[in-house]
Amino acid sequence: MVTESEFEEMQRRVAKNKAQALNPRDRGQEGHAIDTENPKSQTKLRKKRNTPEADMQVALFEIIRLNETKWPLLQWVYHVPSGELRHPVVAKRLKAQGVRPGVWDITVDVPKWTRLGSAYGGGETITYSGLRIEMKVPGKKLTPAQIDWGAHYKSHGFDTEVCFSWVQAWNRIVIYLDYEELRMKE
Repeated sequence: MVTESEFEEMQRRVAKNKAQALNPRDRGQEGHAIDTENPKSQTKLRKKRNTPEADMQVALFEIIRLNETKWPLLQWVYHVPSGELRHPVVAKRLKAQGVRPGVWDITVDVPKWTRLGSAYGGGETITYSGLRIEMKVPGKKLTPAQIDWGAHYKSHGFDTEVCFSWVQAWNRIVIYLDYEELRMKE
């Protein structure tokens, strides 16, 4: 398990990075971004979107980056950017490049072998090709495309999980990678 002080330090770093991303110097009135390259300019570039799912993933990957030198399998955890709203030109280009709707958010490309206990016949081995995680804001459900991808992952030997917080996703990843001592309190 992660100690209380380590957990608090990780939370401080995540909060600091989030605060820097939301620094008022980089925003105009009412949450609009301003041109930071030209300090005299107050030109509104775009309205800041409410992105709680993206915020959860930023927090998760901050913790992953803080730990991946000590725990090397964490370097094989990454985000697949497929579902976020984008400018129509960018969305069209990404679609042409093969981005598909419903692909789950987080990929852990580490196969896992698990020994079954005697209650399950003992000695047999289940092999997982990897882990797929879909991040959801509490109260949101999987889309039909995400349900299809989840069924595809399971039928091809992937472990899957829908997570509703970055701590839940972190715990799922570290349990999958057998880094149980890194679990956090939810």
